[in-house]
Amino acid sequence: MQHNKTSLTAERARELLRYEPDNPPEIGCFFWRIGPRAGKRSGSVKDRTNYRRIKIDGRRYREQRLAVLMTTGEWPPGNVDHKNRDRGDNRWSNLRPANNNENQWNRGANAGRSLPKGVRKRGNQYGARIGYKGVKYYLSHFLTPESAHAAYAKAAYDLHGEFARAA
Repeated sequence: MQHNKTSLTAERARELLRYEPDNPPEIGCFFWRIGPRAGKRSGSVKDRTNYRRIKIDGRRYREQRLAVLMTTGEWPPGNVDHKNRDRGDNRWSNLRPANNNENQWNRGANAGRSLPKGVRKRGNQYGARIGYKGVKYYLSHFLTPESAHAAYAKAAYDLHGEFARAA
């Protein structure tokens, strides 16, 4: 999300909100500072993406982006990744900058799939493949989905580093 000159500033955000970056059990929560909602938790989940958003001055902002703004004083230049993949967990220790590829690498397996992440059935064997910087790599064919997934998991950690998510 690009921000222009009329976008929310860190000063305005801090005037309106209090961010509690690592206060369990409140997981990176925001609270209103002023108005009739002062002291109440701000933000809500309004769509199926499960990102928490806060409406300020008529515009909705994702909480993880507001956390960066309020902590660093600047909008994040790219994506903000949730290390544990919980989009509602906006603790500062759970957030990190990420480009589009890194953000995708941290995704889990598709729900409802019978095969592990990175594994496809190919005839009576199982193929392992992984994407990296726009290129798909076919790792090999295996007799079991478990051995194909093991190859995928190793490649994921080798290629994706801290953003690797094998499951």
